Amino acid sequence: MSYLEYNARTVPTGFRKLLHVNWPIVFLLSAVACAGFLMLFSVAGGNGALWMEPQVKRFALGMASMMVVAMVPIWFWRNMAVVAYLGSLLLILGVELIGSTGGGAQRWIELGGFRLQPSELMKIGIVMLLAAYYDWLPTHRVSHPFWILVPLVLILLPNKLLTLSLCAL
Repeated sequence: MSYLEYNARTVPTGFRKLLHVNWPIVFLLSAVACAGFLMLFSVAGGNGALWMEPQVKRFALGMASMMVVAMVPIWFWRNMAVVAYLGSLLLILGVELIGSTGGGAQRWIELGGFRLQPSELMKIGIVMLLAAYYDWLPTHRVSHPFWILVPLVLILLPNKLLTLSLCAL
């Protein structure tokens, strides 16, 4: 039985989840970001629209996204881990077929006016899949060499695909 299933009754739902957000970390993150915004404002010579304003917008979008992700039930993310991993693998393979070149490397996929780098999505997919794997794995098997091979293959597979696609260029 996983930790998640064992503690399912104690997991808050709805707006009660906002009370369980680690607010000191959110405030500390915001304080550090504000220091960065001030640095950008200073470097731009008092012109906030030059560098600071776009960064503030990105930070606000990131914070809003973080809150949305935090409100989604954890079981959903655990169940979507395999989908995220496989989808990222397909996107990495898709770079070879429909990828665009930028900075001398073919690592992006053009989606209209948006450039997607599948390796960045793979980082999230690997973490999600490894968390789901270790949630499923009984604790007495965690350090057994055979059960460590599975995460090694999951980690090395995208790396090998990226290496093969770079060698094909």
